Amino acid sequence: MDGETHRQFIAVLFFGAPVRVVQDGQIKVDEIIAQARAAGAQVTNPPADRAWGGYSAHFQDPDGHLWEIAWNPDPKFAIG
Repeated sequence: MDGETHRQFIAVLFFGAPVRVVQDGQIKVDEIIAQARAAGAQVTNPPADRAWGGYSAHFQDPDGHLWEIAWNPDPKFAIG
C-alpha cells in the first residue's frame, strides 16, 4: 500500500463501520486487493465488474474490519 492509501485506511478505521475506498481505476483496485491479501486479509468478494457500472472488491482485514475497494467510472466520482 502506498503511503496515501495507508493514511486513508487508518483515518477511516476509527469510525468502526465498513469502509469504502474509491480508487482511480480497475488496476488500482486489483493492486490494493493483492496487497491486502499478502498482509493477511481474507478476500470476501473478489474484484469484478458490478451491475452499477463500477468495479469493486471486498475484504476483511486481520482485525475483522470490512473493506470495499471500488472504482466508479462516472466522472463525478473522479479522484484528483
